[in-house]
Amino acid sequence: MTNQILVVDPLERPDILRSLASEVRVRILEHLTRKGPRNVNQVSDELDLPQSTVSSNMQILVDAGLVQTRSEKGRKGSQKICASTFTEMLIAFKEPTPITPRFFTLKCPR
Repeated sequence: MTNQILVVDPLERPDILRSLASEVRVRILEHLTRKGPRNVNQVSDELDLPQSTVSSNMQILVDAGLVQTRSEKGRKGSQKICASTFTEMLIAFKEPTPITPRFFTLKCPR
């Protein structure tokens, strides 16, 4: 796999941050990035997670564009092969605009 780097501004794509807000989804994405394309059952076995958990979380990663799928002929019908879309991700804010200042103040309760 060639290096595919995603640079995302969280203000423009909060869906990507939400998709990474789960430890399970981060584990799945890391696994696909390191091990290469896998079907859901392989990911389930290799990460010792229920197949239903992997399947539902995989769909969230697909919807966010972080995982791509393709169908392949399997022993019994077809199977969905999942692959990480990117090898690296960088989350960065763009330059400030009049609407989005570079710094902000956060008051914490004492």
